[in-house]
Amino acid sequence: MKSKLIYSVIATVSLVGILIFGQTLLTRGGSSRELGRIAEPAIVHTQTVQMLADYPVYTSPIDLANQSTLVVQGTVQDILPAVRILPTGVDASQLPPSKADAGYFVTDVVIKVNQVLAGVLTTDTLIVTYLGGQDEKNKITYVVEGEPTAQKGRAYVLFLERKQDGKYVILGGQQGHYGFESGKLTTVPGARQEYQVTKDLDGVDLETLQQKIKGKAK
Repeated sequence: MKSKLIYSVIATVSLVGILIFGQTLLTRGGSSRELGRIAEPAIVHTQTVQMLADYPVYTSPIDLANQSTLVVQGTVQDILPAVRILPTGVDASQLPPSKADAGYFVTDVVIKVNQVLAGVLTTDTLIVTYLGGQDEKNKITYVVEGEPTAQKGRAYVLFLERKQDGKYVILGGQQGHYGFESGKLTTVPGARQEYQVTKDLDGVDLETLQQKIKGKAK
């Protein structure tokens, strides 16, 4: 999976107390002080860094499954703290303040597997690494444009590729990531409908999905 990360600058002014300029989001939140009957929240500075990920385009569910190690239906059990990824040899503790946003963040998500649809899994949980996350120290949020994110307690169908460390990544970004509601796959918010494979899989049940990908996961 290749990916390229690009910083994006946003400039927006809202009438509801939010100001985005450059990459800094000023929001009203946190502690507040009472002014008579009106509370005035303190201003909290949060920086958002937007990333773009470039993935191969898969033409069909079979094409996607052919490149997958595992296809599962599971539920998000836990979301772990984000981890910064820096170039090899770079020490995060030695970075100057001007480079506080160097590198990017990934977030590990623990999935409780309810059903293996293709491939082999010997445990009932696995860890999926998502691009993006929250840098709590520097108050920076890393977001991948249009990329679905995981929500604790929500069910998904995932097309996965196993990494050398035993964790998994979602194959093709949005193309390999679906919500699962009322027994059917759903295109999650933020997914790009122009992908043919997401159109083919949106609304199908697990039996139909297995028929489409049977024996295709490596």
